[in-house]
Amino acid sequence: TDPPLTVTVNIGNLNDNDPVFQPAAGAKYALASIPVGTKAFTRVIVPGTGNNNIKATDADENDYTRYKIIVGEQIMAVNELTGELRLLKTVADDANFNVGTEQTYKVQATDHDGATATRDITITFSKDNAGPPVCNALTFVSDDEDVLVTGYTVHTFSHCHDTNTQTTDAALTYKILSGDDTGAKFTINTNKLEINADIDYDTTYAQARGFVYSLEIEVTDDGAPLGAAFKQSSTVTVDVAILPKNDNTPVDQHGTISTTISEDTPLDTVVTGLNSLSCKDDDLYGPHKDVYWTLSGGGNMFKINMNTGEIRTAGRFDRETTASYVITASCHNPDSPTTKKADIAITVNVLDINDNAFTFPVPILYATVREDDLPSTDVLAINYSDPDDNDIEEVMNIKAGDDFTQYGCV
Repeated sequence: TDPPLTVTVNIGNLNDNDPVFQPAAGAKYALASIPVGTKAFTRVIVPGTGNNNIKATDADENDYTRYKIIVGEQIMAVNELTGELRLLKTVADDANFNVGTEQTYKVQATDHDGATATRDITITFSKDNAGPPVCNALTFVSDDEDVLVTGYTVHTFSHCHDTNTQTTDAALTYKILSGDDTGAKFTINTNKLEINADIDYDTTYAQARGFVYSLEIEVTDDGAPLGAAFKQSSTVTVDVAILPKNDNTPVDQHGTISTTISEDTPLDTVVTGLNSLSCKDDDLYGPHKDVYWTLSGGGNMFKINMNTGEIRTAGRFDRETTASYVITASCHNPDSPTTKKADIAITVNVLDINDNAFTFPVPILYATVREDDLPSTDVLAINYSDPDDNDIEEVMNIKAGDDFTQYGCV
């Protein structure tokens, strides 16, 4: 028998399929709004495709497709091989295209054998996002430190406007770019600059900044009328000056003081240890941190320098009359002298000197002796007094009347 015969039949390719546009038939390409003023050959993006190409496919093997604009070719062009859409000229230059109106173009796809398919492309021509928001170059705000507390509105951005609408636009958003170095003092709430943490004038941080926070604010529009992808931003500086408030009370640096003074101290003598009292006020602003001194107690025996706190004697002392004095030195804030003050309790003990002679309570004393009294017999007890405290032991001698030295004092 003869071996099997293998027959190969080659089917010739017949161009029996027309090009087919994607997506399915009947749909139109809803292209992004094209800004009036768009320059020639600026790309037109097809939403949802991630590119700016239209595409047609042909089921015939090894077929290819060519594209061309058959309606609207005066303003729109298509790449013959890729289907990439481009504008040919500035839309605003053509009186036939009105802002906000739809224009429909027709693109034709042709395969190698002349089979064709068409697709309508609808484009809405709209205004461009004409530019970034416009704000005043500098805004200066000043507030007392006692109102710059959490939640306080420092500034409302009413001086920025959208370039498209020429009005203050609620769609504008704001962001702090720099100036709030601690990252905690300020925050943005919609269109309001608010305090996020209390600000104190009397801090080294505020002092180092010259008591002004210079904040750089970014202002961004919503991209209208083209959408979020066309947002534009600008910056504005807001200087927030902190005004001082007298909000601190003086604090003494001593506590209770005890010192001594001799009772023979001359007038206008600096009391030991009281040559320079110290009182601290944490207010940094000059008039608020200044203090003056007053003195109370002591029966006018002392005086104080109102500027330095130096205390001097103002009277004559007598230890036997007053052994100690309790005085109060007070430092006052000039703005609120009765409520913003600090008191320093001072005890001054007077040291005794031997400035008083002893005295006899009875000027004449009488005594009798027997002729047979032996030597060292007590004849008379003599009483006397001396106002000085802790005086040295007194020595008593017979000054007259004992010509024969028969008596002695012990």
